[in-house]
Amino acid sequence: MSSSSEGTSRESALLVVRRYAWAFDAQDSAALGELFTDDVRLEFVAEGGEWFSSQGLPAVLSMLEGSMRSEVRTRHLFTNELSSVNAAGEYEVDVYFLLVLRGARWAPASSGTYRFTVRPTPVGWRICRMVNHLDKVLDLDGS
Repeated sequence: MSSSSEGTSRESALLVVRRYAWAFDAQDSAALGELFTDDVRLEFVAEGGEWFSSQGLPAVLSMLEGSMRSEVRTRHLFTNELSSVNAAGEYEVDVYFLLVLRGARWAPASSGTYRFTVRPTPVGWRICRMVNHLDKVLDLDGS
Protein backbone atom coordinates (compact mmCIF):
# COMPACT_ATOMS: atom_id res chain seq x y z
CA MET A 1 0.00 0.00 0.00
CA SER A 2 1.48 3.38 -0.93
CA SER A 3 1.81 6.01 1.79
CA SER A 4 -0.82 8.27 0.16
CA SER A 5 -3.40 5.49 -0.23
CA GLU A 6 -2.55 4.23 3.25
CA GLY A 7 -3.24 7.69 4.66
CA THR A 8 -6.57 7.89 2.85
CA SER A 9 -7.51 4.37 3.98
CA ARG A 10 -6.50 5.13 7.56
CA GLU A 11 -8.60 8.29 7.62
CA SER A 12 -11.56 6.39 6.12
CA ALA A 13 -11.26 3.72 8.82
CA LEU A 14 -11.02 6.35 11.58
CA LEU A 15 -14.05 8.16 10.19
CA VAL A 16 -16.16 4.99 10.47
CA VAL A 17 -15.12 4.65 14.12
CA ARG A 18 -16.05 8.27 14.83
CA ARG A 19 -19.38 7.84 13.04
CA TYR A 20 -20.16 4.87 15.30
CA ALA A 21 -19.92 7.12 18.37
CA TRP A 22 -22.09 9.83 16.80
CA ALA A 23 -24.73 7.36 15.56
CA PHE A 24 -24.96 5.56 18.90
CA ASP A 25 -25.22 8.82 20.83
CA ALA A 26 -27.91 10.08 18.42
CA GLN A 27 -29.78 6.77 18.88
CA ASP A 28 -29.80 6.45 15.08
CA SER A 29 -30.27 2.75 14.31
CA ALA A 30 -30.32 3.32 10.54
CA ALA A 31 -26.95 5.09 10.65
CA LEU A 32 -25.50 2.33 12.85
CA GLY A 33 -26.67 -0.29 10.36
CA GLU A 34 -24.66 1.40 7.61
CA LEU A 35 -21.43 1.17 9.62
CA PHE A 36 -21.21 -2.62 10.03
CA THR A 37 -20.57 -5.60 7.79
CA ASP A 38 -23.26 -8.30 7.62
CA ASP A 39 -21.02 -10.67 9.62
CA VAL A 40 -20.02 -8.14 12.31
CA ARG A 41 -19.04 -9.43 15.75
CA LEU A 42 -19.31 -7.38 18.95
CA GLU A 43 -17.63 -8.40 22.20
CA PHE A 44 -17.92 -6.68 25.56
CA VAL A 45 -15.58 -7.53 28.44
CA ALA A 46 -16.20 -5.95 31.83
CA GLU A 47 -13.79 -5.49 34.70
CA GLY A 48 -13.50 -8.88 36.36
CA GLY A 49 -13.79 -10.78 33.09
CA GLU A 50 -17.55 -10.84 32.58
CA TRP A 51 -18.41 -10.66 28.92
CA PHE A 52 -21.05 -11.12 26.26
CA SER A 53 -20.96 -11.09 22.50
CA SER A 54 -23.20 -10.85 19.49
CA GLN A 55 -22.63 -11.96 15.88
CA GLY A 56 -24.31 -10.88 12.65
CA LEU A 57 -25.83 -7.53 11.74
CA PRO A 58 -29.43 -8.17 12.94
CA ALA A 59 -28.28 -9.48 16.34
CA VAL A 60 -25.72 -6.70 16.78
CA LEU A 61 -28.22 -3.96 15.93
CA SER A 62 -30.78 -5.49 18.28
CA MET A 63 -28.21 -5.55 21.09
CA LEU A 64 -27.14 -1.94 20.45
CA GLU A 65 -30.75 -0.74 20.17
CA GLY A 66 -31.44 -2.37 23.55
CA SER A 67 -28.66 -0.20 24.99
CA MET A 68 -30.16 2.98 23.56
CA ARG A 69 -32.89 3.89 26.03
CA SER A 70 -34.59 7.11 24.99
CA GLU A 71 -34.73 8.47 28.54
CA VAL A 72 -30.95 8.21 28.92
CA ARG A 73 -28.66 10.19 26.61
CA THR A 74 -25.06 9.14 25.95
CA ARG A 75 -21.86 10.82 24.83
CA HIS A 76 -18.90 8.71 23.74
CA LEU A 77 -15.60 10.55 24.12
CA PHE A 78 -12.78 8.86 22.15
CA THR A 79 -9.12 9.74 22.52
CA ASN A 80 -5.61 8.37 21.85
CA GLU A 81 -6.52 6.73 18.53
CA LEU A 82 -3.99 4.21 17.29
CA SER A 83 -4.33 2.27 14.07
CA SER A 84 -2.49 -0.51 12.31
CA VAL A 85 -3.09 -2.77 9.34
CA ASN A 86 -3.50 -6.49 10.04
CA ALA A 87 -2.52 -9.38 7.76
CA ALA A 88 -5.97 -9.33 6.09
CA GLY A 89 -5.55 -5.67 5.08
CA GLU A 90 -8.09 -4.50 7.65
CA TYR A 91 -7.47 -1.54 9.94
CA GLU A 92 -7.43 -2.17 13.66
CA VAL A 93 -8.26 1.04 15.47
CA ASP A 94 -7.74 1.25 19.22
CA VAL A 95 -9.21 4.11 21.27
CA TYR A 96 -9.61 5.01 24.91
CA PHE A 97 -13.16 6.03 25.73
CA LEU A 98 -15.20 7.70 28.40
CA LEU A 99 -18.95 7.16 28.23
CA VAL A 100 -21.02 9.89 29.83
CA LEU A 101 -24.74 9.40 30.51
CA ARG A 102 -27.48 11.88 31.16
CA GLY A 103 -30.33 10.71 33.29
CA ALA A 104 -31.23 13.41 35.79
CA ARG A 105 -27.79 14.94 35.09
CA TRP A 106 -24.62 14.20 33.07
CA ALA A 107 -22.33 11.73 34.84
CA PRO A 108 -19.44 9.45 33.85
CA ALA A 109 -20.78 5.94 33.33
CA SER A 110 -17.82 3.87 32.14
CA SER A 111 -14.38 4.02 30.63
CA GLY A 112 -12.11 1.59 28.88
CA THR A 113 -10.92 0.75 25.41
CA TYR A 114 -12.46 -0.16 22.10
CA ARG A 115 -10.75 -2.09 19.34
CA PHE A 116 -12.52 -1.69 16.03
CA THR A 117 -11.56 -3.85 13.06
CA VAL A 118 -12.56 -1.98 9.92
CA ARG A 119 -12.43 -3.41 6.40
CA PRO A 120 -13.02 -2.03 2.93
CA THR A 121 -16.22 -3.29 1.26
CA PRO A 122 -17.80 -2.49 -2.11
CA VAL A 123 -19.93 0.17 -0.35
CA GLY A 124 -17.12 1.71 1.72
CA TRP A 125 -15.30 1.00 4.96
CA ARG A 126 -17.30 -0.99 7.53
CA ILE A 127 -16.74 -2.30 11.06
CA CYS A 128 -16.44 -6.09 11.04
CA ARG A 129 -15.45 -6.52 14.71
CA MET A 130 -15.71 -4.38 17.80
CA VAL A 131 -14.24 -5.37 21.16
CA ASN A 132 -15.06 -3.17 24.14
CA HIS A 133 -13.09 -3.58 27.39
CA LEU A 134 -14.88 -1.78 30.21
CA ASP A 135 -12.70 -0.62 33.10
CA LYS A 136 -15.60 0.11 35.38
CA VAL A 137 -19.30 0.70 35.02
CA LEU A 138 -20.70 3.42 37.27
CA ASP A 139 -24.23 4.15 38.35
CA LEU A 140 -25.83 7.39 37.20
CA ASP A 141 -25.03 8.92 40.59
CA GLY A 142 -21.33 8.44 39.80
CA SER A 143 -20.69 5.57 42.25
